[in-house]
Amino acid sequence: MIILRIIKHFDALRDFCLSICYMLSFVQVFSNHKALLDSGICDVLVVSTPNCTHAEILLDILDHKIPHHILVEKPLCTKIEDCYRVCISCNLFMPYF
Repeated sequence: MIILRIIKHFDALRDFCLSICYMLSFVQVFSNHKALLDSGICDVLVVSTPNCTHAEILLDILDHKIPHHILVEKPLCTKIEDCYRVCISCNLFMPYF
């Protein structure tokens, strides 16, 4: 089991959850998605974060030296420009845009 980030805005609850995770030796905790990517332990990543962060995280994953399978929750991005950037990063040809 891998936990990337727990409850960003509620420090008391986050700290409680992290204290439990640290007691479990099979749980790894990362401070951010880049640290998780650099660890090399994941083949598949699920992006389930606030919608406004999808583009930044997706671009970091797509540009990383290690390829990953990605599942991103809806919406792909919140701005059409970010969707274009993600599609271009995936080498998708978009002739109508």
